[in-house]
This record gives sequence, structure tokens and C-alpha cells, in this order.
Amino acid sequence: MPRISPLEPARASVRQRIRLYVSELTGPARSGAPLLTLEHYLLSPDLVSAEAGPWRQVMRIADGADEAAVAAALGSFGEVSTVERWVRATAAEDDRLTRNLMVMLLGLTMVYTVIAMVNAVVIAASNRRREFAAARVTGLSRAQVVRAAFGESQAVVAVGLLLGGAAAAASVLGVSTALRNLNGLSVVDVQWPLLAGLALGPAVVNGATAVVAVLSATRTPPVRLAASRE
Repeated sequence: MPRISPLEPARASVRQRIRLYVSELTGPARSGAPLLTLEHYLLSPDLVSAEAGPWRQVMRIADGADEAAVAAALGSFGEVSTVERWVRATAAEDDRLTRNLMVMLLGLTMVYTVIAMVNAVVIAASNRRREFAAARVTGLSRAQVVRAAFGESQAVVAVGLLLGGAAAAASVLGVSTALRNLNGLSVVDVQWPLLAGLALGPAVVNGATAVVAVLSATRTPPVRLAASRE
């Protein structure tokens, strides 16, 4: 395995494993995962334009190495930052771009989904008019019937959120695992405010629609509906 130093010119063939030494103090960088270190290992300096930067490199120090010494040795090449600090610095901008992209791609789909959800709740409530009337005849008040329907709507939303969350978590886990195998690291930044909004939106829309639909379905006296035929 060739030993390569950033201060010494060297060549390596494609897919060849190399051991990079930043300085004698840092020790060898791990080679357990493929790492891109310095643009000169991909292209010769005379082939890289001065305006092609900035370059972002990922370094992994050896076990037991002094992090401060490594940062000081790398400081001559540019700005040095840990993964955590870099993620915090870039997360806000990346989140903004991601949200804008998601709104643009999924905005119309979400509108159609809300329309379909409201339509399904209204149709289900209108088809259960006799069921509501029978419940009221047996002793339930109109308010109790409405509360029961509201509870059912929230249970449906909870089941949907649980299944959707499981599917999304499996997708994120797969992507995170693939990135870890490719780069040796992965960072998952959970957007809790966005998740809360996605959970609260369907609950409010479904619950409000259920209440209005059941109030409309229970306007007729229950005795008249219970005695009527389908």
C-alpha cells in the first residue's frame, strides 16, 4: 500500500487503496471507507482551474490521534471544521432549499390529497346516518355521537401517521446506510417542526370535517331515521 503525503507528489491508480499522512503527528488516516482527500489525487494541479474551487475534503483521523494537532496541520490547506460544526453551518440553507423543492413538487399533490380526504369523510358520514340515529335512540346524545365520530377520525389519522412514519423511517435508514457505506459517515437531521406540521394538519382537517359532517348527518330526528328503510 503506497504512502502518500500532501506535500509530496505521487500517483495512484483507480481503485487503489492509499494511506494518507498529513504529518508525522497525526498518524495514518483510516482506509476502511473510500475517502476523497485533496483534489490533486483526482486531477493533476495543471489540469485544475484556479476558479474551480472551493474544494471540500473529508478527513478521518486515526484512533488516538490528537484532534487539535491534526486541525493545526490541516490549517495551512484551508478552513478546518468538524462534521458537527459543518452540519450545523449548512443545515439551515439546505433545509430552506429542501423545503422549497418539496413545496414545489408536492404542493399540488397535497391539495388533491386534502380534497380526497375531505370527500371520503363526508361520504362516510352521510352513509352512516341510520347508524348515528340508532345510537341516539339507544341513549347517546347528539354531542356524544359527534365526539365518537371525532375520536374515530383521529384514530384513522394516527394509524396513517404510524404507517407513513414507518415507511419514511425505512427509506431514511436505507439512504443513511448507503451513505455510511460510501463515505464512512452519515448525518440525519430530523425536522421536528415540519413533522409536527405534517401530523397536525391531517388531524385538524380530518377532525373538523368529521365534526361538520356528523352534525349535518344528525340534523334529522333519530326516530324518523331509525324507522326508515334503506
